[in-house]
Amino acid sequence: MIKEQLERAVSRWDVEMHLLLACCRFSPSDREIETIKDLCRKVVNWKRFLDLVKRHRVHPVVYRNVDRYTREYVPGPVVQALKARFQANLLATLRLSAELTRVSQLLEKSGIPMLCLKGPVLALRLFGDVAWRHYRDLDLLINAVDLDQADKILLAQGYIQSSHGVKLSELRPSQRNYVLTHIKDFEYRHQERQTTIELHWNPFINMTSEQAADTRRFFESGLVHPLWGTSIRSLSDVDTMLYLCEHGTRHAFSRLKWLVDIVELLGCMKDTSWKNMVETAEQGDLSRNVGLSLLLAHCLLGVPLPAPVAAIIDRDQAMPDLIGFFIRVMDEPEGKLDTEGKVNMLWWTLYWMKLKRKASSKWPICSGFLYSANDFKEFNLPDVFFPIYPLLRPFLWFKRYHVSGPKKVN
Repeated sequence: MIKEQLERAVSRWDVEMHLLLACCRFSPSDREIETIKDLCRKVVNWKRFLDLVKRHRVHPVVYRNVDRYTREYVPGPVVQALKARFQANLLATLRLSAELTRVSQLLEKSGIPMLCLKGPVLALRLFGDVAWRHYRDLDLLINAVDLDQADKILLAQGYIQSSHGVKLSELRPSQRNYVLTHIKDFEYRHQERQTTIELHWNPFINMTSEQAADTRRFFESGLVHPLWGTSIRSLSDVDTMLYLCEHGTRHAFSRLKWLVDIVELLGCMKDTSWKNMVETAEQGDLSRNVGLSLLLAHCLLGVPLPAPVAAIIDRDQAMPDLIGFFIRVMDEPEGKLDTEGKVNMLWWTLYWMKLKRKASSKWPICSGFLYSANDFKEFNLPDVFFPIYPLLRPFLWFKRYHVSGPKKVN
């Protein structure tokens, strides 16, 4: 029933969307190549196709397939537009890869362990080349105890903290405790280098206090990847899969590039025990994230669905609602996909709540209506007055969204 619900929605999508899906396999089979060619012959709106490629940030893999298999079926200007986007992405990935090696060496010299969550390392793992994946920043995971030192290193290198309104050094103890358990990262921007770094102390947003306190296992089980004369560590394949499923479902896969990552990682995990994987997901209350992600990968991109994951999906009564959320996102114009918009905040919050089974996982999401790190900047109250923030929240929320527009998801 759940698969039929999704398949009915997909059947209503236009030929341009179906071509996009067909082009999202990095190494398509002969049958998939013929499907791509057949769909290219049926496309009537190539501008629509290019807009979809841009929206879902899949131009590297789409250009690869068009250039290799269907040049004779695609108008020249369309091929050139895809090539231009691929070349621009190539330059950006090279710049970010160089910065990753530089920053990792700085952190290593200071004795700060670091894992690269996505970016160049994930591109190497999945595609064998940093250029075949779109990414706009570097996501680096460190231990929370190293956060202050890493913050000072980045600031000394010319980076400016550009998220959450309040600086790390300005947080009072109660504010800091809230940030460390309810927020997963701080963003830093270097204007001259045109690079952005997200400094994570947790890979998953809205973790419980117990989960937030224990990130050691990520470092103990991490993988090592050679990159331009240095070694960069990443999460294990299992933890990377959990991370990608959590990240993609948090945004309801509004960018299909996140689903492409999951599909390609599945190919690297043929020897994985999916029973153990599901148990790990359930312990972290990520089973719905995993179930929804792999169901979409199965129905949209044709990968097999592991039996233990299929069992999760079949017995989960929330799955039809989660699929409904995804379908709504796919049908929405890109400009209405903001997670912090004036109208959509409640809609997204209900969706995030539905992704979680346990009350202990739902509470951090609810607390987002009571506290915000942005409020700490406008009213830096002493610790004794920390409980007052929920009373101020409605006025600050109205002011913030009345004056400034919603934040876009990248």
